[in-house]
Formats: sequence, C-alpha cells, structure tokens
Amino acid sequence: SQPYTISQTPRIPTPELELQADAMFVYSTAIESILGWKERGYTVWTMGGSRDGKEYADGNPAELQRSRDGQPLTIEGSYYLHPTPKRIEIESKYYAQALQNGSDGICPEEPEYWARAGYEDAFKEAWQKEYNAPWQPPHSSLDARYRASRLMGHLEERHIDTLLKNAQTQKPNLRRLVALHSPINYAQWGIVAPQNRITSLESVQEVIGQVWTGTARSPVRYAGLRQDLTFALAYLEYSSLYQMVRGTNKRMWFLLDPLEDNPSRSQQDYKSHYEDTLAAALLFPDVNAYEVMPWPERVFGHIPPAYATQVNSVTAALQEMHNQTEIKGNPAEANNIGVFVSDSMQYQREAPNASDYDGVFGLSLPLLQHGVPVQMVSLDRANNPNYLKAFKTLVLSYDYQKPPSSAVHTALSNWVKAGGSLVFVGGTDAYHKVGDSWWQQATYSTPQADLWNQLGISTGNPLTNIGTAEPPYSFTELARADGNEHDL
Repeated sequence: SQPYTISQTPRIPTPELELQADAMFVYSTAIESILGWKERGYTVWTMGGSRDGKEYADGNPAELQRSRDGQPLTIEGSYYLHPTPKRIEIESKYYAQALQNGSDGICPEEPEYWARAGYEDAFKEAWQKEYNAPWQPPHSSLDARYRASRLMGHLEERHIDTLLKNAQTQKPNLRRLVALHSPINYAQWGIVAPQNRITSLESVQEVIGQVWTGTARSPVRYAGLRQDLTFALAYLEYSSLYQMVRGTNKRMWFLLDPLEDNPSRSQQDYKSHYEDTLAAALLFPDVNAYEVMPWPERVFGHIPPAYATQVNSVTAALQEMHNQTEIKGNPAEANNIGVFVSDSMQYQREAPNASDYDGVFGLSLPLLQHGVPVQMVSLDRANNPNYLKAFKTLVLSYDYQKPPSSAVHTALSNWVKAGGSLVFVGGTDAYHKVGDSWWQQATYSTPQADLWNQLGISTGNPLTNIGTAEPPYSFTELARADGNEHDL
C-alpha cells in the first residue's frame, strides 16, 4: 500500500525484469501484464505518455506541435502533440482501460510543450479562445512570446488535471501521480511544462522527479567553460524538485537510470554518470522513494555482469532507505542558503529574445562547487505559509524568470523584515516590458520595483532607480542613497 521503489515496463513478468522492487508502472493497458505483476505481489500503476506515432500524426496533422518553419517536433518517430480535448479523451480512455483491467493508479508522464512550437492550427485556435484575439506568431514580439508560453503552460496544466480527475471518477481510491523533468531541466531544454502549477493541483498526489544521466550531463557554464558537471547539475535538479513539494502532503520520487537513452556511450561512461546522479539523489534524505530505473529490459543483458550486480545492490539499498529513521530533516538545508527558480523560466527561452539562462548556474554553481549545499527554491511557492522560514539567505534574479504575482513580494518583504537576507542580482531583462504582466498593469516598469516598494524603499531614494531605470548607475548616486555622501 506504500511502495518505495518502482520500475516501468510494458511487458509481462520475466526473471530479467523482476527487480524485487515494491511496485511496477505497467506502460500498457494489457490485462496479462497488469495481472501478471499483481499476481507476483507488486503494486501496479499505469504510466502513459503524451506523444503518438506516425499513423496518429498522419490522421491528426493539426495537433502536431510545429516549429516556426512548419516542421512537426518529433523524437525517434514519436510526435509531440497539442493537448486538444479530443487527445485528452483518447488518453483518458487509455487509463480507463488500464483501471478496468486491474491497475490501481495512473501516472501521466512528460506533458511537454516545446517553447519553439506554437505554430500549429490547434494552438492558433487555443490562442483565439484564450485571448479573444487573433493568433500572433510567438517570435513576433516579447508579448507574443510570453503569451504563447503562458498558454502552453495552461494547456498542459489542464491536460494533467483532466486526466487525473477523469480517472478518479472511475476509481476513487486510485493513486494519482505525474512524472516530470526538473524545473532546471525543462527551462534548460526549452520545454514548457509548469511543474509548480501542475504539482500544486489537488488532483496530484505523488510526483516522479525525472532526473537521470541524460538530463544531468547537459553542459552548463561554470568558470567560463561550458562543460559536463553531472553530479553538480543532478544535485541542482533534485533540489529544485524537492523544494517544489517540501512541506506539502505530496510525495516525491527520485528517478535514476543506469543506462540512459543514448546507446552510443561507453559502459564506463554509463556507470560513472549513474554513480554521480545516485550520489546527488542520496543527499536529500527526506526523499525516500525511488524509480530505480525505467525499462529494465534496456538495462539487463546490455551491461556487464559486474555492473549489473552493482545496480541490483543499489536497488536493494534504495528499498531500505525509508527505514533509516535516525536521519532527520535534510542536511542540505543546514546552511539555509537558496537560489530562486520559477515556472516562468520556461517562458523566456525562445525568440525574439531568449534570456540568458546561464544566470541560473552563475548564481548556484559557484556556491555548490565550493562546498555550499545551496538549494534551488521555488519562487512560485514563496507566499506559501512558512515556506521561507527554512532559509537565512536567498538569492533572487529576474533576468531569466519573473514573479507570478505581487503576493510573492509581500512574502519576501515579510521574510526580510523578520531577519532574512535577500541578495538581488541583475535587473535588466527584455521581458520586464511584457505589456500584460501584472507589474506593468500596476504601473511598475519592472517587477522588482514592486518589491522595493513593499520593502519600504521610498520612490525618492536613488536606490529605487535600480528597479525602474536602465543601467549603468552612478556609483556616486548609489553612495548617496542614504542621503550622506561617502565612498563605497
């Protein structure tokens, strides 16, 4: 009733697939697979995706996510789709069949809208309905880009909520999960799937945090070089997932993968990167549930026996992590330092002006690489009761993201006045000028201007200009901010 380890496969039980985990995501509605695993004593939930093959694509061309040149977005022959009501109904029937065949839960995975999409007919129709105005090419202006990305996020949020609610109507006691990449990764790869908005849905009970060597090996800039820092990036990814649900009643699972998708790497490469992600995952003891691997049929028989033994040993150890009761809390929070990240990072990743995402790593990696277990804190949750109390110092930038509302600034202001230290970095981003943003509607030229106001910095103070004027700023002007002329 409370599994702690899980894998996924569409196949019936066989010795090479049976990992002695607690549960299995059966990636199929086949009754022989579902009942086969249940008869072996496993908790069985059903996982499903949001893409489809060429036959469906040929029959539904208006649903295919398309880039600016009109080309459909695909991966290995699988097409990314706009979540139309028709498509959501098809996916709902998939889960309904699985539940009818004995599954006890569902887990839609990767409800992804590529930021570079938005040129398909279904999206144009959704734009007209959402904004009551003709569609605008997302690359045509900052306003169009931001509106397109927000709409993509709204569509995927509704997509997941509808699937889970439909399934709950059929089987009220089912477990309702969703599987998502980390907030760090989706923004880095240019994908819109607003994790905070999705995981905050009442219909979502548990979350599979999909971090593996394929995401964590994405090159990041550190010390002037763009490089593979798999352990560090995996740590930041897991942190952003952990902080997304910390303090809620939703359970987070961390995913690992001993082999990953790319078949061209060496066995030593797979092994070393797996170990990096495993070490990063274990630094969050408040998370004690794991998807130990996807697709065991892709792993066993394709890795050396010694590595297979290691993977099996790790799987057995992960199954016992929840029994390590002497570990209380999260040691990673001992330094009480966090860097804010937000769903809105995904909204600024494409033309006409892709924000500089290196800023995320510029604020976090120097701390982590020097031994400070910095946390990637959810800006979207800043105004949740007591969410900020765990931290003494928080680092914030609006150069690659934006606050969801003025209520976030109220929470930050109250936290600062209670003794917290807020470090604000940057302040010049093109998306400050998005016309229908809440700060522009409130007559602030930048979102931070609202923060300065709530912190009590008067409009006559030169420091206020940091939030309203364009740099460079006069050092003399800043030195006189308190009314006294002195050297900085």
